[in-house]
Amino acid sequence: MDVNAAKKIAREYLVDLFDDENITGVGIEEIVRDHETDQWRITFGFARPPEQTTNLATLWGLTTTRAYKTVHVNDGDGIVTAVTDRLLPDFKF
Repeated sequence: MDVNAAKKIAREYLVDLFDDENITGVGIEEIVRDHETDQWRITFGFARPPEQTTNLATLWGLTTTRAYKTVHVNDGDGIVTAVTDRLLPDFKF
């Protein structure tokens, strides 16, 4: 399959999987075709509401947490085989 077909499968799967969490701003961050495993690894970033309301901005819905997930799609049949965390290194300024 081509990259656009893999992206569509992965995005639809991710949005459906997290449908009860009110995620927003879903966007592609990385796409890798792994020839050894015959899979696409497509990373998405999205905003999700914080788990606890700790201040006024959170209560008004002005605060979100950005999450990054990698969706693994089998190139041969388009089946999603895994959804994993994409952890980013901590940057210090």
